[in-house]
Amino acid sequence: GSPLWFIPVFALTQGVLLALTVYLAVRWSVFLLDEFDERADGVIYGTAAGLGVGVLYNVRYVLEHEGLRLEVAAARIVVAALVMASVGGLVGYGLGQVKFEPHSPLYLPGFVLLAAALTGVFEWLNSEAATVALGFSAWAAVLAAAGFAALVFGAVFALLRGAVRETLATAGGA
Repeated sequence: GSPLWFIPVFALTQGVLLALTVYLAVRWSVFLLDEFDERADGVIYGTAAGLGVGVLYNVRYVLEHEGLRLEVAAARIVVAALVMASVGGLVGYGLGQVKFEPHSPLYLPGFVLLAAALTGVFEWLNSEAATVALGFSAWAAVLAAAGFAALVFGAVFALLRGAVRETLATAGGA
């Protein structure tokens, strides 16, 4: 199959489920509390929710794969947790922005869909890198996913730094 088919399928199933779970967890638990008082809090709470989803994702992975190679499984679990936490941070960034600034009604759904799409790409990388057609190498799958995780994490880190700068600028100007 083509990635043009698999990525949307993964994004519309697992990706939407992950992104909506993070959104609902943050939106209906801490979003309205006084503790959510800066833009960066959205990234922090979203990352925590994404990491929680990542734990469930990894537990499912371990239960479905008997006879795992421990070194590969451990690396894959860490990488998946990093991706899920980063994708959760992306959703949280959107929540932090809409709480403190007026935005288009499509702004937050755009972040949720972007998070779903990134999850779809990650799932495709995991499945594609693990196929026999690529000359299956467990480490190749882990390294491809790790590279992707590093890119997503870097993007979320840059957004977090920007959110902190915005908050400091607002506090300094007030």
